Amino acid sequence: MSGTFYCTPRGHEELQQRIATLEAELRDLQAKVASAADLPGNVFHDNFAYEQLTIRIRNADSRLSEAHQLLDSVMIAPPATSAERIIMGTTVCILVRELPSSDPRRRTPMKSPEEQTWSIVGHGESDPKIGRIAYDTPLARLMIGRRVQQSIRGTIGDRNVDLTILSIAISE
Repeated sequence: MSGTFYCTPRGHEELQQRIATLEAELRDLQAKVASAADLPGNVFHDNFAYEQLTIRIRNADSRLSEAHQLLDSVMIAPPATSAERIIMGTTVCILVRELPSSDPRRRTPMKSPEEQTWSIVGHGESDPKIGRIAYDTPLARLMIGRRVQQSIRGTIGDRNVDLTILSIAISE
C-alpha cells in the first residue's frame, strides 16, 4: 500500500478499533496453537486442526499488517466547518439526471431524474447502502469543490449524467 489516504476523525477511530479487534483475534488464535498441536493426526493425514489454525493465524496476521500499513499512511482531514462547498465531511443532496448515450449499442432505458443524498467520507469509510461514499469515488470526484445550485456533467460507470447540487450540510 503506497501513497497518502485521507479519512475523517470517525474513520480514523474505526480503523484503530479494527486494529484492536484484529489484535485480539490474533491473540486468541495463537492461544489455541498448543492445544491444536497436541491433537493426534492419523497415519494418512497431518493434523488438520493445527493446519487450519495456522492458516487462520496467517490470514489474521496479514489483515492486521494491512490495517497497520493503512494507519501509517492515513491523514486525518480536518472536520468540515462550512457548508459552502462540497468537501470530505459534508453531506450533499443532488438531483441526478441521466443524459442520452452516444453509444448506439446501449439499449437500457434512461432513468427518471432522481434525488440522492450522499455523505462524503474518507478512505475505507464508504458504505453506499447507508449513503456514504469515499472522496475518491467517481461520483464524489465530480462533486468536490462545487456549490449549491451548480450543475455538473460527467460519466459515472457507463452512464452520462447531469448532477445539480440541491443542498450541502456538515455531516455529523
